[in-house]
Amino acid sequence: MRLRIDQIRVGRLNPNDPLPSARKMADLYAVASMTAQRPLRELQHRRITYSVAGKGTFVHPDAFDLLRGGVLREPIDDPDLRHRVAAYLTDQQAITIRYHHARTTDDKNAALHDLLRHADTTTTSSTK
Repeated sequence: MRLRIDQIRVGRLNPNDPLPSARKMADLYAVASMTAQRPLRELQHRRITYSVAGKGTFVHPDAFDLLRGGVLREPIDDPDLRHRVAAYLTDQQAITIRYHHARTTDDKNAALHDLLRHADTTTTSSTK
């Protein structure tokens, strides 16, 4: 848990970056899966990470501010809005990953274009 917190503090892990699964961490640190799951639950409890069912655990957008003593945003009470935000962040993360894995300038530019279009589409639909 301390390692992940330090990685966020120094900027090696950024908002919405994925964390390894409990199974991967169990293999990496040679511990039981349940043992590896505890720090993931604790990080989520502290709002340093969030989970998306079927997708994984990610660094919370407030994590850096929280670790620097900043004020946290209030959690979203509306389940429909919470679902839409999670879907937006998942889509945004997929585009960002595509950008980072792009091998050509054209592929990087296409990913950036998609990211901007994704933000514009979401902004436009939320103002309606």
